[in-house]
Amino acid sequence: MIHFKRFIIGFTVVAIVLLGTLVSSFSFYKGTSEAPPDLLTTNVDYKNKTINDDGSSINTIEASGGSLINSSLIADIYESTLEALSSFGVYQSLASVVPGLPHKVYIKIYPGERKEQIADKLAKQFKWKEKDKKNFLNEFEPINITNDGHYYPGFYAVDSNASSTEIRDILFGKFQKDVASRYPKSTSEQVPLNMALTVASLIQREAGGKEDLALISGIIWNRMFIGMNLQVDATLQYAKGKKGNWWPRVLSKDKFIPSLYNTYKNNGLPPSPISNVSLASLQAALNPVKTDCIFYLHAKDRSFHCSPTYQGHLDNIKKYLK
Repeated sequence: MIHFKRFIIGFTVVAIVLLGTLVSSFSFYKGTSEAPPDLLTTNVDYKNKTINDDGSSINTIEASGGSLINSSLIADIYESTLEALSSFGVYQSLASVVPGLPHKVYIKIYPGERKEQIADKLAKQFKWKEKDKKNFLNEFEPINITNDGHYYPGFYAVDSNASSTEIRDILFGKFQKDVASRYPKSTSEQVPLNMALTVASLIQREAGGKEDLALISGIIWNRMFIGMNLQVDATLQYAKGKKGNWWPRVLSKDKFIPSLYNTYKNNGLPPSPISNVSLASLQAALNPVKTDCIFYLHAKDRSFHCSPTYQGHLDNIKKYLK
C-alpha cells in the first residue's frame, strides 16, 4: 500500500512537471487555436447584397482535412487538464515547491463577454486598482483598439505579477495573431474586419447554440440587405448595461434608449462589436446560411424558429412562447 501511494504521488508530480513544461513551450487555448486562412474566407457579397452559397458547409474539420485528431482537439485536452488543476489550486501549490514549474496564474476569457465584464473579473482576481482597470480597457491610449471584440477569448497562463496592461496586450496579441493577421485581403474587400466582428458579436450574444450561428447570421445579413433595422435585443442590453449587471433583461421601453447601439432606433450595424467572439461565431458571420427568414425566436426549450414574414413570426410567438 505504501509503495502504491508513493507511485501515485510520484506519477502526479511527474505529470505536473511535464504539464509545466508544456505551459512554457506551447500556446494552446480552447476556441482560439490558430485558424488557417481558408477558414476566414466569406460567401457574403456585401456590395451586391447577396449570400453566394450555403455557409453551413464551412467547418473546421473539413478545412483541416477531415482529421478529428488535430491541434484543436489537443488544445481542448490540454486546456481541460490545466483548468482542472488550476481550479483546485493543485498546480499553483506544487509550482512553489517543484523546480521548473513556472509561477503562473490562469485566466479564462469566455466568448460573449464585454470588455468591462472581463475587467471586473480580472480586477477581482488580481486585486487591481481603478487605474489598472482603465489601462486594461485601453482608456488612456488614443488608438483604434478601444472597442470590444479584441479581448480574445481563451484560457491563458500569465505571470502572477503581470500588470493589467501586459494582460491586455497578451489578449490583443492573440487576437492579432489568430484573427487580424490571418484575415485575407479578398475577405476584407467584401466584409471589413470590424464589420465581421460586429456581426459575429451579435450572433454570439443571440445564438442559443452552435447549430444556430450560421442561420442567425443569414437573418442578420438579410435584414441589412433590405434596409431593415436589425432589432437585436443584445444591443439594447449593451446600451443599458452597467457595473453589476452588464447584460440586463430587455424591457419594451428599452427600444427607445438614446444610444448608437440601439438597433431598434438606428439603421445598420452598431458602431463596434458588443462583445468578444469565438472563432465559430466569426466563421458564421462570414459564412451565413442562405435563408429567406427575416424574423426568429428561441422557444422556451431554446429551440430555434424563424419566418420570412411578420405574420409567420407572430404565429411562432403564439405557438412557442405562449
